[in-house]
Order: sequence, then C-alpha cells, then structure tokens
Amino acid sequence: MRTATALLAVVCAVWSFPVHAANLGQQTSADGLDIHYSVVSAEELRGYPAHSAERLMHGGVPRASGQRHLMIAVFDSKTRQRIGNASISARVAELAQAGREKALEPMPVAGEVTYGNYFAMSASGPYRVTVMIRRPGIAHVTQASFDYTVWKK
Repeated sequence: MRTATALLAVVCAVWSFPVHAANLGQQTSADGLDIHYSVVSAEELRGYPAHSAERLMHGGVPRASGQRHLMIAVFDSKTRQRIGNASISARVAELAQAGREKALEPMPVAGEVTYGNYFAMSASGPYRVTVMIRRPGIAHVTQASFDYTVWKK
C-alpha cells in the first residue's frame, strides 16, 4: 500500500505541473532499480507564482531559453520502496556529443524524495540522458540512459 501511495504521489506531482511535459511518467530500469523520469520546460515553470516551491527549486528557474527541468524518482524493483538516500547525477547530451553532467538535487514531492535539476536543451535533439545513481553502502554505480526529443508547441 505504501509503495502504491508513493508511486501515486510521484505521478500526481508530475501531473500537477500545468504543462505538456514530454516523456511524462516514463520509466527505465537498471540493476534492480525502476527509474521514473519527466522533463518539463523552464518556460512553463515560470508560470508559477514568484515565491512558489516550483519557481525556487534549484536556485530558481533559469532565465535562458531552452532550459528544461529533469526530474527523477528511483524505486527498488523488488520491494517497490523509494530510494531517497542516493546521490544522483545526470549527463544530457545531443547524440554523438559529450554533453554536460550535473548533480540532481533532492527535492520533496508530496513528502517523498525526488531528484532534479535544469539542463540546457535548446535544440530539438534527440538528446541522450544518462543517469548515474550512487547508493550508500553499494560500490557499484547504477547507470541508465534514455533518449529525449524536445516537444515543440
């Protein structure tokens, strides 16, 4: 029941953004982890009130155009327990390019830990997003990738 509630919280939090989020509620798996992800344009997050949590997270919504917010939630595939004590980074790159790696910051979503940060994605892509998950007490770094294409209105 607790796992279903946590998953519902992530889905509701992602759906609460009044946007057309590309890859909304998508998932990939690696090393016994289910990795749920969403990408939302910074322009659309600027529609929130100036002092809202959505506008203030990660130091505020970037002013530059072409910025997108990557949000990740991680669960143990067997137990369905949310992983809330990980250190997560992501590299976002157009295909065949090096891209930029950034730490994903923990952020509360409906009382649960989700991770996110902004990345420049001004071209339509496709982009390769590679997520690296480091868990306390586990030497192996879990790596998972997915492709993302910028949704144009």
